[in-house]
Amino acid sequence: MKVLGERVNGETRPRSGRPRKTTKEQDKALCDRLRSEPLILLHVFHQTMLPTVSFNTMQAQLREERLKMWKKKSRPFLNPQHAAQRLAWAKEYEDWTVAQ
Repeated sequence: MKVLGERVNGETRPRSGRPRKTTKEQDKALCDRLRSEPLILLHVFHQTMLPTVSFNTMQAQLREERLKMWKKKSRPFLNPQHAAQRLAWAKEYEDWTVAQ
């Protein structure tokens, strides 16, 4: 009986708490832009996308979507000599199995 009192037309009633500062469309745009520009700095991203909400609010929204900002790892360039060495190694061990 208690469950029936918590539902209206089979749907859960709205929860108490502070209303969201952004709409679902803004949240989707935020995530889409972050996926398209993963190397943008977070503070720059905040200033361009959602300057009207706090930085922490934006971070919480990204956390909800399980999106993180990260720093690009610098990797050495692969020069032609290294590429040839890697190819030779791959051809040598092409038929290698775990048992060996």
